[in-house]
Parts: sequence; C-alpha cells; structure tokens
Amino acid sequence: MKDLLIVDGYNIIYNWEELAGRAQQDFEWSRLELIAILEDYAGFSGKDVLLVFDGSAPERSFQQKGPLGIVYTAAEETADQYIERVVQEHKDAGSGVSISVATSDGAQQSMVLGLGASRIPARELRLMVGRAKAGQRGVVQGLQRRTPLESRVDPGVYDKLEKMRRGLKKDG
Repeated sequence: MKDLLIVDGYNIIYNWEELAGRAQQDFEWSRLELIAILEDYAGFSGKDVLLVFDGSAPERSFQQKGPLGIVYTAAEETADQYIERVVQEHKDAGSGVSISVATSDGAQQSMVLGLGASRIPARELRLMVGRAKAGQRGVVQGLQRRTPLESRVDPGVYDKLEKMRRGLKKDG
C-alpha cells in the first residue's frame, strides 16, 4: 500500500511565506498554487496525497486531480476534524497505510500523533517538496543528456546499420 500524506491546506498556505504573502492579495491564487504544487509532488513521490480545506458549503465535496485528492469540508466540519476522522478510520480498519499529516497546528499535531500518524510541520513539507522537485529536474536532465545511437557506436558500424535500415546493398 502507498503512504498517505494528508495536508491541512489553509494551515500550509499561511505557513509558506510565498503563499501567505500572495494570499493577502489573491487568496484563490494561493489555493490553486498549493494544489498545483501538491499534484506535482504526489505524481513524482508516488505517495497518495489528500489536501483538505475548510469548506463553507452545506455538504463536503471531493475532487481528484491525478494523484491528488482534494476535500472541501462541509460548513459544520473543520479540516482538523476531517483529518482526525480519516486517520482514526485508517487506524480502526488496520489498513497498514503509513499516514503523515502536514500541519503546523500544535494541537492537530498532538492529536494525529496520538492516533498513530506522523506529523510533518509546514516547513518540513516545503523541504520535502523542494527535494522532490530537485530530483524530478535531475531525471529530466538525465533524459535530455541521452545521446542518439550514432554518437555511441563506432562510425563504421553505424554506417552499416544505417544501410541495412534503408535496405541498401553493402557497397551502395
């Protein structure tokens, strides 16, 4: 089973400097930027990521964006309550899934630790995302460094292979 990372969305926005600063002018941009960052992280890390926001609608809503699940809680349920319930449900079910909760809320961290999940402060999540992004860049650069066959094969052998590919005679 995959690891599950649950992210307290608004807590992370207000604890990541680049998102918090922009949120004062354009909160929707900060939310969409966090979604994009975590969608990319989930895809590259191989972890299941569940991003939870406090919602204002009468009912909870869920979206799936690639490997990222996004939950907006119902108006009467906080993100903290939802996160605690999900962790408790996994514990009760004996799912064997390793759960981490990303938040800098001390009370929330204590609660999830008590339920058997690990905690990741906002700062540490930022470092994890940065390391994954650096690793992703390394993979892309490695792919770009690949050279075509002709640069790795003796020129005489390459010429013979090219003639065979084109259906030409040895001397032609």
